[in-house]
Amino acid sequence: MGDDVLKAADENKIAKSSCPAQMIDYLGPLLDTTIGAISGSRSASPIW
Repeated sequence: MGDDVLKAADENKIAKSSCPAQMIDYLGPLLDTTIGAISGSRSASPIW
C-alpha cells in the first residue's frame, strides 16, 4: 500500500502532499481493527 502511494506521487498521479493523509486513511481502520481484536481476546480469556 505505502509503496503504491509513493510510486503514484513520484509519477505525478497524486500530489506528494497528499501521501501522509492517504497512508493515515489506510492505517487508521487497520489499527482500530487490530486493537479491537487484541482487547477482545484478552477480555475473553484473561492471562492472570
